Amino acid sequence: MSLDDRVQREKDIYNEGLKRKWFRKMHSYANAFYGDYWAETEAKTIRRANAGKLLEVGSQSWVANVEETGCRPAELHCINISEAELEEGKSAARTTIVQPEFHIMDAHEMDFPDDHFDVVFGNGILHHLEMEKALIEIKRVLKPTGKIVFAEPLDINPALIAIRIMTPNARTIDEKAFRFKELRLIRKHFDCEFDYIHFLGVPLGILSSLVYRNPKNPLTRLAFYLDVVLARIPCIGLLYRITVFSGSPKT
Repeated sequence: MSLDDRVQREKDIYNEGLKRKWFRKMHSYANAFYGDYWAETEAKTIRRANAGKLLEVGSQSWVANVEETGCRPAELHCINISEAELEEGKSAARTTIVQPEFHIMDAHEMDFPDDHFDVVFGNGILHHLEMEKALIEIKRVLKPTGKIVFAEPLDINPALIAIRIMTPNARTIDEKAFRFKELRLIRKHFDCEFDYIHFLGVPLGILSSLVYRNPKNPLTRLAFYLDVVLARIPCIGLLYRITVFSGSPKT
């Protein structure tokens, strides 16, 4: 299958919508105390480019990472291959100070000039793409002094691998959560620092959803603090559910 066929298939699936009701509930519990922490991890890179030119590969995380952090960029462009996904971003922009420019565009081949953006960012998007081609294209549109910041799922923990196998309808057939190969590709093209989110937060979040109506409960609070502490142990972060990484392009 050609890359064009893969892109079209992803577009069709997201225009139709994924069956992820259970996923949203699990995420609301696992992420109960991570919201501000996660946003801060990503937004600190973006804020340094205040008044700069930003690109979101995707069309919705700009609300938390730009609008709600007080960053006021000179330009903000959001790209997506899905009209339905892009419409969600446009809908959010009806009530925001920041007014992005939205584009139907393939991240493998973008209609932007070389060395244009100060920051390129995204949330859960790179693992849908042909990784190396997308990374090379991101480097092309990013200034040599620019930064990337992305949050992406990991697929190294055996328990998470099992969950993915048991829930095929929650994702597209082409998306591929990061394993060692994908992490090596990131390091090949960018000098990055990695942070990690959700280890005990996933099982304790699921357990707490059976006991508590409010996602912010004693179990999810405990999971959050334990996750932050355990992530300081070398290599254990690779067993977490999500990695947030930021860095600069290698020359």
